[in-house]
Amino acid sequence: MIGGALLLVLGIGLQLATAALTLHPAVVGVGWLIAAGGMGTIYPRLSTMMLGYSAPADQGFNSSALSNIESVGGATAIALGGLLFAAAGAPPAPGSPHRSCCRSRSRCSPCRSRSAPSTRARRPVSPDELRAWYADYLDVCNRHDLAELRTLLDPAVRRAHLPGGADAWIDDLRDLFDAFPDFRWKRVSVLVEDDRLAAHLRAGGTHRGTFRGIPATGRHVNVAEFAIYRIAEGRIVEYAGTADGAELLAQLG
Repeated sequence: MIGGALLLVLGIGLQLATAALTLHPAVVGVGWLIAAGGMGTIYPRLSTMMLGYSAPADQGFNSSALSNIESVGGATAIALGGLLFAAAGAPPAPGSPHRSCCRSRSRCSPCRSRSAPSTRARRPVSPDELRAWYADYLDVCNRHDLAELRTLLDPAVRRAHLPGGADAWIDDLRDLFDAFPDFRWKRVSVLVEDDRLAAHLRAGGTHRGTFRGIPATGRHVNVAEFAIYRIAEGRIVEYAGTADGAELLAQLG
């Protein structure tokens, strides 16, 4: 019994020493083996001792109580260990030194990155937030606010089968708005999965200016659009869809 307790204490001591002194990982395995041997020595003798001290009528109750104590004690130890581990490994508050190397005036990259304010728009973190972000995006498009729209596009945004980059996107919309001053989009349905958003839209406007070589006709066009966006940090980084103007040109004749 005493020998098992000593083995258990020795095993725990090796775990603590490994954590404190950064010993070789193999010491952890040796410590676990020693602690397991101690527990294997203690538990049968403890059960036998408990039954020996119990009256025959109480042996069943006491045996169950011992099992319950073992389960509760193990769960409590795991919970406390997890709390201590989380507290020891929790990152410091922004701007505070996270290691001794950062307590000097020169701070390492992780500390600088945590303390520096973000200059990018906040990335939506849930489907509802992404839908709300897209509603704001459509509002900006319907107001023809190209300056605001640029803030919602990644500078290197990629478009399937269309020129990439925010400048090309803005130029295409400027040509569209010049030819259709009242052009508007209406959301029909939106689906969100992770950082991707798929939209079914109806769009239309009156042809008041030259569009892709076609002089103003005064016709009102109404087209269906389907689009898939990938959004990162509050900006569109990838786009694929039907907004190539083919259906619109067909309606202009």
